[in-house]
Amino acid sequence: MTLSLSLKRTILLVTVNFVICILLLFSLGLIVYRHLNSLESYNQKAVHAYVVINQINYAESLLKDAESGTRAFLITHDSVFLQPCLSTNRLLKPALDSLKKLITENPLQSKYYEQAAILADEQLQLDDSLIALSPLVNLKNDSLMNVMALKGKSLMSKYEAASTHLANIETDKLTYRNKQIDYYQDKLVNNFTLLFVGVLIIITVLGIWIFIEFKKRMLYQTSLEENVIRLNQNNTELEQIAFAASHDLQEPIRKIRIFSDRLRIITRNKLDEQPMQIIERINNSAIQLSGLIFDLSDLTHIVQAEKSTGSVNLKDIIESVETSFHKEIQACNCKIIKSELPVVQGSEEQLQRLFTNLFSNSLAFQSQKRSLVIIISSQKVRDNTIKNLPKQSSYKEYYYVKFQDNGVGFNISFKEKLFMPFQRLHNYGSDEIRRKGMGLAICKRIMVNHGGWIDADGTEDNGATIHLYFPVINS
Repeated sequence: MTLSLSLKRTILLVTVNFVICILLLFSLGLIVYRHLNSLESYNQKAVHAYVVINQINYAESLLKDAESGTRAFLITHDSVFLQPCLSTNRLLKPALDSLKKLITENPLQSKYYEQAAILADEQLQLDDSLIALSPLVNLKNDSLMNVMALKGKSLMSKYEAASTHLANIETDKLTYRNKQIDYYQDKLVNNFTLLFVGVLIIITVLGIWIFIEFKKRMLYQTSLEENVIRLNQNNTELEQIAFAASHDLQEPIRKIRIFSDRLRIITRNKLDEQPMQIIERINNSAIQLSGLIFDLSDLTHIVQAEKSTGSVNLKDIIESVETSFHKEIQACNCKIIKSELPVVQGSEEQLQRLFTNLFSNSLAFQSQKRSLVIIISSQKVRDNTIKNLPKQSSYKEYYYVKFQDNGVGFNISFKEKLFMPFQRLHNYGSDEIRRKGMGLAICKRIMVNHGGWIDADGTEDNGATIHLYFPVINS
Protein backbone atom coordinates (compact mmCIF):
# COMPACT_ATOMS: atom_id res chain seq x y z
CA MET A 1 0.00 0.00 0.00
CA THR A 2 2.86 2.38 0.84
CA LEU A 3 4.55 1.64 -2.48
CA SER A 4 1.29 2.23 -4.32
CA LEU A 5 0.68 5.56 -2.59
CA SER A 6 4.30 6.62 -3.16
CA LEU A 7 4.09 5.69 -6.84
CA LYS A 8 0.79 7.54 -7.26
CA ARG A 9 2.21 10.59 -5.50
CA THR A 10 5.30 10.53 -7.71
CA ILE A 11 3.23 10.17 -10.88
CA LEU A 12 0.99 13.04 -9.72
CA LEU A 13 4.00 15.28 -9.02
CA VAL A 14 5.59 14.44 -12.37
CA THR A 15 2.31 15.15 -14.17
CA VAL A 16 1.77 18.47 -12.35
CA ASN A 17 5.35 19.60 -13.01
CA PHE A 18 5.13 18.55 -16.63
CA VAL A 19 1.85 20.44 -17.12
CA ILE A 20 3.29 23.55 -15.41
CA CYS A 21 6.39 23.42 -17.62
CA ILE A 22 4.30 22.98 -20.76
CA LEU A 23 2.04 25.88 -19.76
CA LEU A 24 5.05 28.08 -18.96
CA LEU A 25 6.78 27.27 -22.25
CA PHE A 26 3.51 27.71 -24.12
CA SER A 27 2.97 31.13 -22.49
CA LEU A 28 6.50 32.26 -23.31
CA GLY A 29 6.15 30.91 -26.82
CA LEU A 30 2.83 32.71 -27.23
CA ILE A 31 4.40 36.00 -26.08
CA VAL A 32 7.29 35.53 -28.52
CA TYR A 33 4.83 34.67 -31.29
CA ARG A 34 2.73 37.78 -30.60
CA HIS A 35 5.84 39.97 -30.58
CA LEU A 36 6.98 38.41 -33.84
CA ASN A 37 3.57 39.13 -35.36
CA SER A 38 3.66 42.71 -34.06
CA LEU A 39 7.19 43.17 -35.42
CA GLU A 40 6.14 41.75 -38.78
CA SER A 41 3.06 43.98 -38.83
CA TYR A 42 5.05 47.15 -38.08
CA ASN A 43 7.67 46.16 -40.65
CA GLN A 44 4.95 45.84 -43.26
CA LYS A 45 3.47 49.20 -42.22
CA ALA A 46 6.93 50.81 -42.38
CA VAL A 47 7.46 49.41 -45.87
CA HIS A 48 4.01 50.73 -46.79
CA ALA A 49 4.99 54.20 -45.49
CA TYR A 50 8.17 54.16 -47.59
CA VAL A 51 6.13 53.18 -50.65
CA VAL A 52 3.62 56.01 -50.01
CA ILE A 53 6.38 58.61 -49.55
CA ASN A 54 8.14 57.41 -52.71
CA GLN A 55 4.86 57.57 -54.64
CA ILE A 56 4.19 61.13 -53.39
CA ASN A 57 7.68 62.24 -54.40
CA TYR A 58 7.36 60.48 -57.75
CA ALA A 59 4.09 62.20 -58.59
CA GLU A 60 5.49 65.56 -57.48
CA SER A 61 8.64 65.10 -59.55
CA LEU A 62 6.55 64.24 -62.63
CA LEU A 63 4.51 67.42 -62.22
CA LYS A 64 7.62 69.56 -61.60
CA ASP A 65 9.29 68.12 -64.68
CA ALA A 66 6.21 68.96 -66.76
CA GLU A 67 6.01 72.52 -65.39
CA SER A 68 9.75 73.13 -65.86
CA GLY A 69 9.66 71.70 -69.37
CA THR A 70 6.72 73.92 -70.32
CA ARG A 71 8.49 77.08 -69.13
CA ALA A 72 11.68 76.08 -70.94
CA PHE A 73 9.72 75.52 -74.17
CA LEU A 74 8.01 78.90 -73.88
CA ILE A 75 11.38 80.59 -73.48
CA THR A 76 13.33 78.69 -76.13
CA HIS A 77 10.57 77.39 -78.39
CA ASP A 78 12.63 74.20 -78.49
CA SER A 79 10.27 71.16 -78.76
CA VAL A 80 12.80 69.00 -76.90
CA PHE A 81 11.56 70.56 -73.67
CA LEU A 82 8.05 69.28 -74.37
CA GLN A 83 9.07 65.66 -73.78
CA PRO A 84 8.66 65.81 -69.92
CA CYS A 85 5.23 67.37 -70.38
CA LEU A 86 4.15 64.62 -72.71
CA SER A 87 5.48 61.94 -70.33
CA THR A 88 3.70 63.54 -67.39
CA ASN A 89 0.39 63.52 -69.22
CA ARG A 90 0.85 59.76 -69.72
CA LEU A 91 2.32 58.79 -66.29
CA LEU A 92 0.87 61.20 -63.70
CA LYS A 93 -2.71 59.86 -63.62
CA PRO A 94 -1.62 56.20 -62.98
CA ALA A 95 0.82 57.46 -60.33
CA LEU A 96 -1.92 59.44 -58.57
CA ASP A 97 -4.32 56.46 -58.82
CA SER A 98 -1.73 54.21 -57.17
CA LEU A 99 -1.20 56.82 -54.44
CA LYS A 100 -4.96 56.98 -53.85
CA LYS A 101 -5.12 53.24 -53.31
CA LEU A 102 -2.22 53.37 -50.83
CA ILE A 103 -3.78 56.08 -48.62
CA THR A 104 -7.47 55.18 -48.95
CA GLU A 105 -7.70 54.08 -45.26
CA ASN A 106 -6.52 57.50 -43.94
CA PRO A 107 -9.26 60.19 -44.18
CA LEU A 108 -6.86 63.12 -43.60
CA GLN A 109 -4.47 61.95 -46.29
CA SER A 110 -7.41 61.36 -48.64
CA LYS A 111 -8.47 64.98 -48.12
CA TYR A 112 -5.01 66.33 -49.05
CA TYR A 113 -4.85 63.86 -51.92
CA GLU A 114 -8.06 65.26 -53.44
CA GLN A 115 -6.62 68.77 -53.25
CA ALA A 116 -3.35 67.64 -54.85
CA ALA A 117 -5.17 65.73 -57.60
CA ILE A 118 -7.26 68.80 -58.53
CA LEU A 119 -4.19 71.06 -58.49
CA ALA A 120 -2.25 68.58 -60.65
CA ASP A 121 -5.08 68.43 -63.18
CA GLU A 122 -5.30 72.23 -63.32
CA GLN A 123 -1.52 72.45 -63.71
CA LEU A 124 -1.53 70.01 -66.62
CA GLN A 125 -4.40 71.87 -68.32
CA LEU A 126 -2.57 75.17 -67.83
CA ASP A 127 0.61 73.71 -69.30
CA ASP A 128 -1.34 72.47 -72.31
CA SER A 129 -2.89 75.91 -72.76
CA LEU A 130 0.51 77.65 -72.57
CA ILE A 131 1.96 75.27 -75.13
CA ALA A 132 -1.02 75.78 -77.46
CA LEU A 133 -0.82 79.63 -77.24
CA SER A 134 2.96 79.93 -77.45
CA PRO A 135 3.22 80.04 -81.31
CA LEU A 136 0.64 82.81 -81.53
CA VAL A 137 2.05 85.37 -79.09
CA ASN A 138 5.28 86.83 -77.89
CA LEU A 139 5.87 85.62 -74.34
CA LYS A 140 7.77 88.77 -73.32
CA ASN A 141 5.07 91.21 -74.48
CA ASP A 142 1.83 89.22 -73.89
CA SER A 143 0.31 89.92 -70.48
CA LEU A 144 -2.02 86.85 -70.73
CA MET A 145 0.94 84.53 -70.97
CA ASN A 146 2.50 86.24 -67.96
CA VAL A 147 -0.66 85.83 -65.94
CA MET A 148 -0.96 82.17 -66.95
CA ALA A 149 2.70 81.59 -66.05
CA LEU A 150 2.19 83.18 -62.64
CA LYS A 151 -0.93 81.09 -62.13
CA GLY A 152 1.08 77.96 -62.99
CA LYS A 153 3.70 78.92 -60.42
CA SER A 154 0.94 79.43 -57.82
CA LEU A 155 -0.68 76.09 -58.67
CA MET A 156 2.66 74.34 -58.36
CA SER A 157 3.26 75.94 -54.95
CA LYS A 158 -0.16 74.80 -53.72
CA TYR A 159 0.46 71.29 -55.08
CA GLU A 160 3.81 71.15 -53.30
CA ALA A 161 2.11 72.25 -50.06
CA ALA A 162 -0.54 69.50 -50.37
CA SER A 163 2.13 66.97 -51.31
CA THR A 164 4.20 68.03 -48.31
CA HIS A 165 1.21 67.51 -45.99
CA LEU A 166 0.75 64.04 -47.43
CA ALA A 167 4.42 63.23 -46.98
CA ASN A 168 4.54 64.68 -43.44
CA ILE A 169 1.61 62.56 -42.29
CA GLU A 170 3.27 59.43 -43.66
CA THR A 171 6.65 60.47 -42.23
CA ASP A 172 5.12 60.83 -38.77
CA LYS A 173 3.58 57.37 -39.06
CA LEU A 174 6.90 56.00 -40.30
CA THR A 175 8.72 57.50 -37.32
CA TYR A 176 6.22 55.92 -34.90
CA ARG A 177 6.45 52.57 -36.68
CA ASN A 178 10.24 52.61 -36.62
CA LYS A 179 10.10 53.21 -32.86
CA GLN A 180 7.69 50.27 -32.49
CA ILE A 181 9.99 48.10 -34.60
CA ASP A 182 12.93 48.98 -32.34
CA TYR A 183 10.77 48.29 -29.26
CA TYR A 184 9.60 44.87 -30.44
CA GLN A 185 13.07 43.93 -31.64
CA ASP A 186 14.40 44.58 -28.15
CA LYS A 187 11.45 42.75 -26.63
CA LEU A 188 11.96 39.82 -28.97
CA VAL A 189 15.60 39.50 -27.96
CA ASN A 190 14.61 39.71 -24.28
CA ASN A 191 11.82 37.19 -24.72
CA PHE A 192 14.05 34.75 -26.55
CA THR A 193 16.60 35.12 -23.77
CA LEU A 194 13.90 34.61 -21.14
CA LEU A 195 12.55 31.60 -23.02
CA PHE A 196 16.00 30.06 -23.28
CA VAL A 197 16.81 30.70 -19.62
CA GLY A 198 13.37 29.42 -18.57
CA VAL A 199 13.79 26.21 -20.55
CA LEU A 200 17.31 25.78 -19.18
CA ILE A 201 16.11 26.27 -15.58
CA ILE A 202 13.17 23.91 -16.06
CA ILE A 203 15.37 21.22 -17.59
CA THR A 204 17.94 21.64 -14.82
CA VAL A 205 15.35 21.51 -12.02
CA LEU A 206 13.58 18.54 -13.58
CA GLY A 207 16.91 16.78 -14.09
CA ILE A 208 17.90 17.31 -10.45
CA TRP A 209 14.46 16.27 -9.23
CA ILE A 210 14.43 13.16 -11.42
CA PHE A 211 17.92 12.27 -10.16
CA ILE A 212 16.80 12.64 -6.53
CA GLU A 213 13.64 10.60 -7.15
CA PHE A 214 15.64 7.95 -8.97
CA LYS A 215 18.07 7.77 -6.06
CA LYS A 216 15.18 7.46 -3.61
CA ARG A 217 13.65 4.78 -5.79
CA MET A 218 16.93 2.87 -5.86
CA LEU A 219 17.22 3.07 -2.08
CA TYR A 220 13.61 1.99 -1.74
CA GLN A 221 14.20 -0.85 -4.18
CA THR A 222 17.22 -1.99 -2.18
CA SER A 223 15.20 -1.85 1.04
CA LEU A 224 12.37 -3.72 -0.65
CA GLU A 225 14.70 -6.47 -1.83
CA GLU A 226 16.07 -6.81 1.70
CA ASN A 227 12.52 -7.06 3.04
CA VAL A 228 11.70 -9.69 0.42
CA ILE A 229 14.72 -11.71 1.52
CA ARG A 230 13.65 -11.45 5.17
CA LEU A 231 10.07 -12.31 4.18
CA ASN A 232 11.26 -15.40 2.35
CA GLN A 233 13.22 -16.41 5.42
CA ASN A 234 10.15 -15.88 7.59
CA ASN A 235 8.05 -17.91 5.15
CA THR A 236 10.55 -20.73 5.35
CA GLU A 237 10.36 -20.67 9.13
CA LEU A 238 6.57 -20.50 8.93
CA GLU A 239 6.54 -23.56 6.67
CA GLN A 240 8.62 -25.42 9.22
CA ILE A 241 6.25 -24.38 12.02
CA ALA A 242 3.26 -25.40 9.93
CA PHE A 243 4.84 -28.76 9.22
CA ALA A 244 5.52 -29.24 12.93
CA ALA A 245 1.96 -28.18 13.78
CA SER A 246 0.46 -30.62 11.31
CA HIS A 247 2.70 -33.56 12.17
CA ASP A 248 4.89 -33.35 15.25
CA LEU A 249 2.40 -31.61 17.57
CA GLN A 250 -0.46 -33.88 16.60
CA GLU A 251 1.31 -36.99 17.86
CA PRO A 252 1.46 -36.12 21.61
CA ILE A 253 -2.15 -34.90 21.44
CA ARG A 254 -3.17 -38.18 19.86
CA LYS A 255 -1.46 -40.05 22.69
CA ILE A 256 -3.22 -37.90 25.30
CA ARG A 257 -6.54 -38.83 23.74
CA ILE A 258 -5.61 -42.53 23.58
CA PHE A 259 -4.43 -42.66 27.19
CA SER A 260 -7.39 -40.65 28.45
CA ASP A 261 -9.74 -43.07 26.65
CA ARG A 262 -7.91 -46.06 28.19
CA LEU A 263 -8.02 -44.48 31.62
CA ARG A 264 -11.74 -43.87 31.25
CA ILE A 265 -12.30 -47.50 30.24
CA ILE A 266 -10.09 -48.92 33.01
CA THR A 267 -11.62 -46.78 35.75
CA ARG A 268 -15.19 -47.19 34.56
CA ASN A 269 -17.44 -47.90 37.55
CA LYS A 270 -14.40 -47.57 39.86
CA LEU A 271 -14.17 -43.80 40.20
CA ASP A 272 -16.59 -41.22 41.42
CA GLU A 273 -18.39 -38.83 39.03
CA GLN A 274 -15.98 -35.92 39.56
CA PRO A 275 -12.79 -37.81 38.52
CA MET A 276 -14.67 -39.14 35.50
CA GLN A 277 -15.64 -35.58 34.51
CA ILE A 278 -12.01 -34.53 34.78
CA ILE A 279 -10.96 -37.36 32.48
CA GLU A 280 -13.73 -36.37 30.08
CA ARG A 281 -12.56 -32.75 30.10
CA ILE A 282 -8.99 -33.85 29.41
CA ASN A 283 -10.18 -35.81 26.40
CA ASN A 284 -12.35 -32.92 25.13
CA SER A 285 -9.51 -30.44 25.54
CA ALA A 286 -7.21 -32.74 23.59
CA ILE A 287 -9.83 -32.95 20.83
CA GLN A 288 -10.19 -29.15 20.79
CA LEU A 289 -6.43 -28.60 20.75
CA SER A 290 -6.07 -31.05 17.88
CA GLY A 291 -8.71 -29.10 15.96
CA LEU A 292 -6.98 -25.80 16.69
CA ILE A 293 -3.67 -27.12 15.42
CA PHE A 294 -5.37 -28.53 12.35
CA ASP A 295 -7.11 -25.19 11.58
CA LEU A 296 -3.90 -23.23 12.18
CA SER A 297 -2.06 -25.54 9.83
CA ASP A 298 -4.90 -25.19 7.33
CA LEU A 299 -4.74 -21.37 7.55
CA THR A 300 -0.97 -21.44 7.01
CA HIS A 301 -1.43 -23.74 4.03
CA ILE A 302 -4.00 -21.37 2.51
CA VAL A 303 -1.73 -18.35 3.04
CA GLN A 304 1.15 -20.10 1.30
CA ALA A 305 -0.91 -21.79 -1.38
CA GLU A 306 0.08 -20.99 -4.95
CA LYS A 307 -2.52 -19.00 -6.84
CA SER A 308 -4.60 -21.26 -9.02
CA THR A 309 -7.31 -19.80 -11.23
CA GLY A 310 -10.11 -21.39 -13.08
CA SER A 311 -13.79 -20.86 -13.68
CA VAL A 312 -15.76 -21.93 -10.60
CA ASN A 313 -19.55 -21.93 -10.55
CA LEU A 314 -20.63 -20.88 -7.06
CA LYS A 315 -23.98 -22.60 -7.59
CA ASP A 316 -22.19 -25.96 -7.84
CA ILE A 317 -20.11 -25.14 -4.75
CA ILE A 318 -23.22 -24.29 -2.68
CA GLU A 319 -24.98 -27.47 -3.77
CA SER A 320 -21.93 -29.54 -2.85
CA VAL A 321 -21.73 -27.95 0.60
CA GLU A 322 -25.47 -28.47 1.12
CA THR A 323 -25.00 -32.15 0.38
CA SER A 324 -22.20 -32.44 2.93
CA PHE A 325 -24.43 -30.82 5.62
CA HIS A 326 -27.55 -32.71 4.59
CA LYS A 327 -28.10 -34.38 7.96
CA GLU A 328 -27.61 -31.19 9.98
CA ILE A 329 -29.90 -29.24 7.62
CA GLN A 330 -32.62 -31.90 7.92
CA ALA A 331 -32.24 -32.11 11.69
CA CYS A 332 -32.87 -28.41 12.30
CA ASN A 333 -35.44 -28.04 9.50
CA CYS A 334 -33.22 -25.39 7.88
CA LYS A 335 -34.60 -23.55 4.84
CA ILE A 336 -32.13 -22.37 2.18
CA ILE A 337 -33.14 -19.68 -0.33
CA LYS A 338 -30.81 -19.10 -3.29
CA SER A 339 -30.83 -16.75 -6.25
CA GLU A 340 -28.71 -16.93 -9.40
CA LEU A 341 -25.03 -17.21 -8.46
CA PRO A 342 -22.07 -16.10 -10.60
CA VAL A 343 -19.13 -17.95 -12.09
CA VAL A 344 -15.89 -16.61 -10.56
CA GLN A 345 -12.20 -17.15 -11.13
CA GLY A 346 -10.38 -19.00 -8.36
CA SER A 347 -9.60 -22.22 -6.57
CA GLU A 348 -12.49 -24.68 -6.28
CA GLU A 349 -10.95 -26.29 -3.19
CA GLN A 350 -10.61 -22.99 -1.33
CA LEU A 351 -14.08 -21.79 -2.30
CA GLN A 352 -15.48 -25.11 -1.09
CA ARG A 353 -13.79 -24.49 2.27
CA LEU A 354 -15.11 -20.89 2.32
CA PHE A 355 -18.78 -21.84 2.05
CA THR A 356 -18.31 -24.89 4.28
CA ASN A 357 -17.18 -22.56 7.06
CA LEU A 358 -20.08 -20.17 6.44
CA PHE A 359 -22.66 -22.98 6.55
CA SER A 360 -21.00 -24.43 9.63
CA ASN A 361 -21.24 -21.08 11.44
CA SER A 362 -24.91 -20.62 10.53
CA LEU A 363 -25.78 -24.13 11.71
CA ALA A 364 -23.76 -23.76 14.91
CA PHE A 365 -25.16 -20.36 15.84
CA GLN A 366 -28.82 -20.87 14.97
CA SER A 367 -31.43 -19.41 17.28
CA GLN A 368 -33.51 -21.66 19.55
CA LYS A 369 -36.52 -19.36 19.02
CA ARG A 370 -37.04 -20.00 15.29
CA SER A 371 -36.15 -22.32 12.46
CA LEU A 372 -32.93 -21.49 10.65
CA VAL A 373 -33.26 -19.68 7.29
CA ILE A 374 -30.22 -19.06 5.06
CA ILE A 375 -30.58 -16.63 2.13
CA ILE A 376 -27.87 -16.50 -0.56
CA SER A 377 -28.12 -13.81 -3.25
CA SER A 378 -25.76 -12.06 -5.67
CA GLN A 379 -25.43 -9.02 -7.93
CA LYS A 380 -22.74 -7.10 -9.81
CA VAL A 381 -21.53 -3.85 -8.19
CA ARG A 382 -18.96 -1.09 -8.83
CA ASP A 383 -15.91 -0.69 -6.58
CA ASN A 384 -16.98 2.79 -5.39
CA THR A 385 -20.17 1.35 -3.87
CA ILE A 386 -18.34 -1.14 -1.64
CA LYS A 387 -17.87 -0.06 1.96
CA ASN A 388 -14.44 -0.65 3.56
CA LEU A 389 -12.93 -2.01 0.32
CA PRO A 390 -9.09 -1.83 0.62
CA LYS A 391 -7.57 1.07 -1.32
CA GLN A 392 -5.06 -1.18 -3.09
CA SER A 393 -7.86 -3.08 -4.85
CA SER A 394 -7.39 -2.65 -8.60
CA TYR A 395 -10.68 -4.05 -9.91
CA LYS A 396 -13.57 -1.82 -10.96
CA GLU A 397 -16.39 -4.39 -10.78
CA TYR A 398 -17.20 -7.14 -8.28
CA TYR A 399 -19.69 -9.95 -7.86
CA TYR A 400 -21.39 -9.27 -4.55
CA VAL A 401 -22.59 -12.47 -2.81
CA LYS A 402 -24.68 -11.95 0.33
CA PHE A 403 -24.84 -14.86 2.80
CA GLN A 404 -27.56 -14.09 5.34
CA ASP A 405 -29.07 -16.11 8.22
CA ASN A 406 -31.53 -15.48 11.06
CA GLY A 407 -29.39 -17.00 13.81
CA VAL A 408 -28.17 -15.53 17.10
CA GLY A 409 -26.16 -12.83 15.30
CA PHE A 410 -23.43 -10.90 17.08
CA ASN A 411 -22.73 -7.56 18.74
CA ILE A 412 -21.61 -5.13 16.03
CA SER A 413 -19.03 -3.63 18.43
CA PHE A 414 -17.02 -6.88 18.07
CA LYS A 415 -17.00 -6.65 14.28
CA GLU A 416 -13.26 -5.85 14.08
CA LYS A 417 -12.42 -9.11 15.89
CA LEU A 418 -14.74 -11.24 13.81
CA PHE A 419 -12.17 -12.19 11.14
CA MET A 420 -9.15 -12.52 13.46
CA PRO A 421 -7.76 -15.98 14.35
CA PHE A 422 -8.91 -17.57 17.65
CA GLN A 423 -11.58 -14.91 18.25
CA ARG A 424 -14.81 -16.39 19.66
CA LEU A 425 -17.78 -14.08 20.20
CA HIS A 426 -20.08 -16.69 21.86
CA ASN A 427 -19.69 -18.72 25.06
CA TYR A 428 -20.87 -22.28 25.53
CA GLY A 429 -21.79 -24.35 28.50
CA SER A 430 -19.30 -26.59 30.23
CA ASP A 431 -20.69 -29.69 28.53
CA GLU A 432 -20.02 -28.37 25.02
CA ILE A 433 -16.82 -28.18 23.01
CA ARG A 434 -16.31 -24.55 22.19
CA ARG A 435 -15.67 -23.54 18.57
CA LYS A 436 -12.09 -22.71 17.74
CA GLY A 437 -12.57 -19.21 16.25
CA MET A 438 -10.67 -19.95 13.03
CA GLY A 439 -13.50 -20.32 10.50
CA LEU A 440 -13.96 -16.66 9.51
CA ALA A 441 -10.21 -16.00 9.64
CA ILE A 442 -9.78 -18.75 7.04
CA CYS A 443 -12.67 -17.24 5.02
CA LYS A 444 -10.98 -13.85 5.00
CA ARG A 445 -7.69 -15.34 3.81
CA ILE A 446 -9.47 -17.22 1.02
CA MET A 447 -11.15 -14.01 -0.17
CA VAL A 448 -7.81 -12.18 -0.10
CA ASN A 449 -6.29 -14.99 -2.18
CA HIS A 450 -9.03 -14.39 -4.75
CA GLY A 451 -8.43 -10.63 -4.91
CA GLY A 452 -11.74 -10.00 -3.16
CA TRP A 453 -13.03 -8.78 0.16
CA ILE A 454 -15.23 -10.03 3.02
CA ASP A 455 -17.26 -8.01 5.48
CA ALA A 456 -20.03 -8.69 7.98
CA ASP A 457 -23.05 -7.08 9.63
CA GLY A 458 -25.30 -8.36 12.36
CA THR A 459 -27.31 -7.72 15.49
CA GLU A 460 -27.66 -9.84 18.56
CA ASP A 461 -30.48 -12.37 18.35
CA ASN A 462 -31.39 -11.10 14.90
CA GLY A 463 -29.05 -12.93 12.56
CA ALA A 464 -25.84 -12.12 10.69
CA THR A 465 -24.97 -11.20 7.11
CA ILE A 466 -21.65 -12.02 5.46
CA HIS A 467 -20.74 -9.85 2.45
CA LEU A 468 -18.49 -11.49 -0.15
CA TYR A 469 -16.97 -9.51 -3.03
CA PHE A 470 -15.38 -11.47 -5.89
CA PRO A 471 -13.57 -9.43 -8.60
CA VAL A 472 -14.98 -9.53 -12.11
CA ILE A 473 -12.06 -10.79 -14.18
CA ASN A 474 -12.44 -10.55 -17.95
CA SER A 475 -10.80 -13.63 -19.37
